[in-house]
Amino acid sequence: MATSRDPRPRRARGVTLTEIMFSFLILVLATLAASGLLSYGHRGTAKDFRMVAATQILTDRMNRLLKLPYASHSAEIEPPENPRNFGPTTDGTYHDIPYGVATFTMAGNFQVGFTLEHLPVTFAVQPFLLSNDYDPGIASSYRFAATIDPSLGQFNSADRASRNFYRVIRITVRVTWTEPNGVARSVEAVSFKADLQGA
Repeated sequence: MATSRDPRPRRARGVTLTEIMFSFLILVLATLAASGLLSYGHRGTAKDFRMVAATQILTDRMNRLLKLPYASHSAEIEPPENPRNFGPTTDGTYHDIPYGVATFTMAGNFQVGFTLEHLPVTFAVQPFLLSNDYDPGIASSYRFAATIDPSLGQFNSADRASRNFYRVIRITVRVTWTEPNGVARSVEAVSFKADLQGA
């Protein structure tokens, strides 16, 4: 049996140059978008790493300052009304605690400074009186004394002649750095050192 052939020419199978170029353009655009996203992510990760490094430096300095006794800090603050600043524009050590420029591997340089300052505190102790028939369930059997007894301890920030004029030191630690884009950043922590021994 004879077969009849289609008189129309057969269309060649394959891709045209236009299709290849269009596909390549899509690939290039997708690659550029992905590389931009990766670059943005890397910048964000590096920024976070600098923040972590600064926080670690801050924690280290604060812990080491809090470890020192009250008397060591108090001796550095003269006169008592004036705060004592260490760094960040000058380099040095305070009881082996460095301040000034701190270099953190892979994160760059940081400026570290801290301040010690006496914090005036005012309070007094009012004696607690118990009657002979004291009963914790009866409020009238216990009361505060009518007057304050200075011998039990009195702090008065307005009267330097009073006992224990200053007995709290505020410690402030600050770490600053500059991002590659020129933006200044910083972290700061505040804590307190109290003299629980008295003088």
